Amino acid sequence: MANFAYLRVSTDEQDVNNQKHGLLEYCNQKGLSNIEFIIDSVSGKAP
Repeated sequence: MANFAYLRVSTDEQDVNNQKHGLLEYCNQKGLSNIEFIIDSVSGKAP
């Protein structure tokens, strides 16, 4: 069974890789495997 992790960045100051690293550390601590990442990097700000 897959575990899903949702990563979202909405500004240039945010970094998906930092979020991914933190989530992978958490998953390792909790014994979770088979992680699939869903990445959303579109700004929520109206044009």
